[in-house]
Amino acid sequence: MDKLLEATVNDDIGIAYIYCDYADRNDQTTEMIIASFAKQLSIRKSSISGQIQKLYKECHHGRIRPDLVRLTETLRNLCKEFKQVFFVLDALDECVDKVRNSLLDQLEKVDHPMVRLFLTSRPHLLDMDERYRKYPQIPITAKSQDIRQFLLKKIEEDALLSRKMGNKESFKDEVIDTITSKAMEM
Repeated sequence: MDKLLEATVNDDIGIAYIYCDYADRNDQTTEMIIASFAKQLSIRKSSISGQIQKLYKECHHGRIRPDLVRLTETLRNLCKEFKQVFFVLDALDECVDKVRNSLLDQLEKVDHPMVRLFLTSRPHLLDMDERYRKYPQIPITAKSQDIRQFLLKKIEEDALLSRKMGNKESFKDEVIDTITSKAMEM
């Protein structure tokens, strides 16, 4: 994300992103994500604050929360202010199915020729496969060497793990081999 943001300092390009976190599932509702996208776009380009002010007034100066229809319409209007808009949704498989489907439905309503979606998910979601089968996909797989290096670094950095492993190189190798093997099966 940092590279994308750095590469697009131009305010004609809108970027909004969310990382779906399993631990944060209760707070990651469709409304909250759409509102976050609207906020991110409005921050990116100060000249579009009128859309946000309009929504604020419609919601009795912030006394009521906007409904999903208003949020989606606001996001749609905000997108029109950019030459290109990128929505990045990372780890969609971590979202509750209902939220994921609702969110993707809303983003389809925002659809404009200038809007691009970048979605990441583990491949087990049949609804995602069905919905986006005709679009380009880039499968990403972990390499065993990367996993091994990651685990070695974690063991080095974690004092408790380091003590537990001690000087038992064969035990450490067995643990790393087992985790690497299981990860490659995912």
